[in-house]
Amino acid sequence: MDAIDKVASPSPSDSSPTQVCRVNFDKCVSCSLCAVMCPWETISMALTRGEAEELAKLGATTMAATAG
Repeated sequence: MDAIDKVASPSPSDSSPTQVCRVNFDKCVSCSLCAVMCPWETISMALTRGEAEELAKLGATTMAATAG
């Protein structure tokens, strides 16, 4: 539990579903509870942590290659 945190909104009264959340992978146990409980059905458990980290590395590599 407590693996997902809301990113601070510019307006404290904003509770819209467009707010961004961030996953703390050190706390995530891949239980999928967040996907089940999300009222907007915007969370899915499609990747393992290792897969997500590899994808992030590939994305960073791709971005660096296209920036240069």
